[in-house]
Amino acid sequence: MLHVPRVEPWDSSPIFALSVRRLDALLNVGAALLAAGTIEIWAFYAWPAAQMSEPGAAVFFSIAKTMSSVAGAFFSVVLISIYVPAVIVLRRRLAMSGLSSSVAAVDAPRAAAAQNRFSRC
Repeated sequence: MLHVPRVEPWDSSPIFALSVRRLDALLNVGAALLAAGTIEIWAFYAWPAAQMSEPGAAVFFSIAKTMSSVAGAFFSVVLISIYVPAVIVLRRRLAMSGLSSSVAAVDAPRAAAAQNRFSRC
């Protein structure tokens, strides 16, 4: 089992917020690349259909659909296998630190510090 060391809430909140933001960015970029890669694979396998008559073109379109679906499913599994363990580890560390599990609670100390810094002026 993975051992996660205990961290103090005042030290960890910016780290958790940054980790959540990076993880969200990773998921968003991965989803965009998934869509672009699936379209590219479909286009790569479907381009010979433009040179053929109807019965042969249908075969190539079927192959293109199958290959892009397989690649999309595989890359989806890769994204899930990266994202889910990271979320589990972050939630465990967040629970061990005593902070709330919401991202707003993670960002609250930083927002309060920024507000206090500007309120002194």
